[in-house]
Amino acid sequence: MLFPFLLIRAAASKRLDVYVLKIHGEFGYFVEYMERVRNTREDRDGRYVVVVKSSFRHAGFTHAYQNSERCWLFWSTGFSVFLAQAILLQPSFITNHITLPDDYLAEYSLPILVERPLIPSRALIRRRKELLTEMGCSNEGHVTIAVFLSTSSEMNSPRYLHETKWRESIGSQLVEGIDFLKSQGLDVIMLGYPDQGAARIPREFPRLTDFAHIGGREEVALASGCRFLWSDNVGAQWICEPFKLFTFQTNFDCDNWLRQDLNYTQNFSNRRLVLPLRFVSQEGEVFSFARALHEAKSTGRACAGRAGEGELGMIRNSPEEIVEGLAEMIQRLDGSWVDDEDTIRLRTQLGEVFRRDGRYLAPPIASTFLRRHKQLVES
Repeated sequence: MLFPFLLIRAAASKRLDVYVLKIHGEFGYFVEYMERVRNTREDRDGRYVVVVKSSFRHAGFTHAYQNSERCWLFWSTGFSVFLAQAILLQPSFITNHITLPDDYLAEYSLPILVERPLIPSRALIRRRKELLTEMGCSNEGHVTIAVFLSTSSEMNSPRYLHETKWRESIGSQLVEGIDFLKSQGLDVIMLGYPDQGAARIPREFPRLTDFAHIGGREEVALASGCRFLWSDNVGAQWICEPFKLFTFQTNFDCDNWLRQDLNYTQNFSNRRLVLPLRFVSQEGEVFSFARALHEAKSTGRACAGRAGEGELGMIRNSPEEIVEGLAEMIQRLDGSWVDDEDTIRLRTQLGEVFRRDGRYLAPPIASTFLRRHKQLVES
């Protein structure tokens, strides 16, 4: 167990940075920590060690970071962490010991995350090709999709289930989007937990869990080479973030966007396209963006029943909106999308609405959505 640490200590020819991370189970925390570490390092070319205090070992990302970065990653808990540090944490002139605080992500916001993508290893690329062959998919282009499941919350975050039940994906509303992607010659592959219950998409296409385990390198292998990720109201964009790939998000809750630091939202705007949820009062009034912004802290709770049963209604993205958004996403990636003057005006107005308090950056809402719902911006 200790042999790898001894080798690292012997191989380090100069002062070695040792980062100690304490993360939760979700891979998003780990990826964000690693991206922040990559950005804050003064010696970009020097080797460093990351000891992760967690029982959830994300093998795929470990492999990806170790291959692309000059770093060693170790996942440990309990006494093994103590032993690792006893070997690695030598006097300060040999090692630089950096324990990141629990509030690191919230308090240490950075203006720009690293824009240097991780480079998948040959082994990861080879595994991706093998998987695509097994799935009957082409190597010419595929789209990965992730949906929100209440069963996932039951397993991973049961205490938040009453807050997230309302967010569960409705698979029947995503069917036309799947059909559209296939008509464009793009294969679709489900990542994460398989769609089931209300989230089940009644179409036959590969689900990763039929071929590999969740959290393994197969999930990262597919995500690292996808055309883009389609995320339905779930924060799966982190799986593409290390590779600087694009995310298309449907049924996007602006409430989550507004909770984030301005620098955080700015980092992701250029690689995301979103279709937001809309909220409607008991009187049937659809919230404008201005009102949704004003009541941002209560919209999600109200839909979840926390602020009064049935206080707010939620309008999900229609199949037509989703198909229009997917078409825009593909054209933007191809470089053929051009906004007309009216759309530019609407986007400028949207930015002004979100900047009124001097903090928020407008989410990258699809132009097709803005044109369809002008009144949300203009009222």
